[in-house]
Amino acid sequence: DQYGVSPRPKKLYRARQKAQNQIEGKNSEAYSKVLKYVKLLRETNPDTTMRFEHHPRLSTSEALVFMRMFICYRASKKGFLGGCRRFIGSDGCHLMGIFRGVMLSTVSIDGNKGLFPAAFVVVESEYIGSWKFFME
Repeated sequence: DQYGVSPRPKKLYRARQKAQNQIEGKNSEAYSKVLKYVKLLRETNPDTTMRFEHHPRLSTSEALVFMRMFICYRASKKGFLGGCRRFIGSDGCHLMGIFRGVMLSTVSIDGNKGLFPAAFVVVESEYIGSWKFFME
């Protein structure tokens, strides 16, 4: 109203999405970088425990489709073994947005009685198979 313009909410939403995509990149492009991140992490942090799984593909020309990924960083392992109580709590959090899923995590209690993240996994949904993937 200050400038004499009253755009519709849908037009504002599309303009915001376009600007956000130009600044941050598209979400679909971020998933294509996961495999590069896994390789880089294995090279630079060899004691990190990780598992990455993708949906089966029919040919090698098809792009990988992310399914789930487990990460326990080397620093988290050392911190857990070196100064945390031998207690683990696990929980899940549903991810909202274009790409849905569940983030499962384990935490412990450190020497200052604070929460210490031990490991996390991003899975397609919260069911017995994804919890099994996480706990193994």
